[in-house]
Amino acid sequence: MNNRLLPKQSLAGKVIAVTGASSGIGAETARLAAAMGATIIGIARDAGRLDALHQSLPPGEHRMLIADLTDFAGLAGLVRELPKLDALVCAAGVSLLAPLRLLPESLIDKNLDINVKSPVMTVQQCLKQGRFNEEASVVLFSSIAAHTGTEGTCAYSMSKAALEGFMRPAAMELARKSVRINSIAAAIVRTPIFGQNDDSFFDQYRERYPLGLGEPVDVAAAAVFLASEASRYMTGSTIVMDGGSTWV
Repeated sequence: MNNRLLPKQSLAGKVIAVTGASSGIGAETARLAAAMGATIIGIARDAGRLDALHQSLPPGEHRMLIADLTDFAGLAGLVRELPKLDALVCAAGVSLLAPLRLLPESLIDKNLDINVKSPVMTVQQCLKQGRFNEEASVVLFSSIAAHTGTEGTCAYSMSKAALEGFMRPAAMELARKSVRINSIAAAIVRTPIFGQNDDSFFDQYRERYPLGLGEPVDVAAAAVFLASEASRYMTGSTIVMDGGSTWV
């Protein structure tokens, strides 16, 4: 058995910042990374949920930072509080939907501000302020909505497609600093981003997924892989995690 990759999957001694860390995929990524030895810098708006995340992590020098990542004027100050990072996982996001003929400008702006401008400007500030260690990794969260067509998702799909459009040229620029950047395009998983806590919302989609609906930890596992040295030869790539739904 070839065990050469196994040490590269470890996150021991790594410092990983996770935005949107207070719930859903962000929280699961933080927990899984911490369980694999990483020190977590959790960033989110909800102080109570951030504290709950902190309490759930194994002992370590983890820090929680309360911040609104759409406060672009204050973003430089937030990044100044960060230590040198081995990975930045941009998990903060929203899914705001409306049919095209009823789509208000405000909903377009919110999708773009949170799903695109926030991660783009966070990465930019980390780069400008030298917050990335050599061979650091950036993980973005796209969506299969960037690749498929579903009624009512124009603004959301547009934001995720824009994020992937940013990632590819950014990969070329970041490579000069030995920093990688990749994204995960997940299908619907059981996460609060959809604003639903009961099974009725998810039941309508279940039969579209040959492998069944995913859980946040499934996507978190891919994020941890991209944050680790096991993915050292990947950049500018998107991992599609759709339970087979794209081919149905």
